[in-house]
Amino acid sequence: MSGKPLDITFVPGTKPSVVHIPTPVSYHWKKEVKEDLDKDVVLGTIEPVPTVWCLRMVVTPKKDRSPKRTVDLQKWNAIMMREIHHTPPPFNQVSVVPTQTKKTVLDAWNGYHSLLLSPMTRDAATCMTEWGRYRYLKVPQGFHASGDGSLSYF
Repeated sequence: MSGKPLDITFVPGTKPSVVHIPTPVSYHWKKEVKEDLDKDVVLGTIEPVPTVWCLRMVVTPKKDRSPKRTVDLQKWNAIMMREIHHTPPPFNQVSVVPTQTKKTVLDAWNGYHSLLLSPMTRDAATCMTEWGRYRYLKVPQGFHASGDGSLSYF
């Protein structure tokens, strides 16, 4: 994707949320989770960094029982202000596709990790892991306003 980075606006007067103790990763997933963190650093999705804000990383199982890294964004989602825009409901969008045409659905690899965060927002997008703090350079998966920024790309 290309376009301007997503700038996240927090409710005025909000204080940073800080986590000092990481959530433990199951022993049998430690190596794989650390490799995934290192891979995301190489991809430019996250970077190791000290910061004031800090969210909690939580690892849960996928359907195939491999580890899925997530970030607990509950506090972040509660204190940020959403962009205001209107998007037609999916039914209305597909209703205008002409008949006798092919229709397809695409799923972008790494989804919202293609959408840059603005430099002013990056410090707030930090998570605590057993291997230190990592700051998101791109939008974290599960952020409820991710679609607000991605719509400006189309």
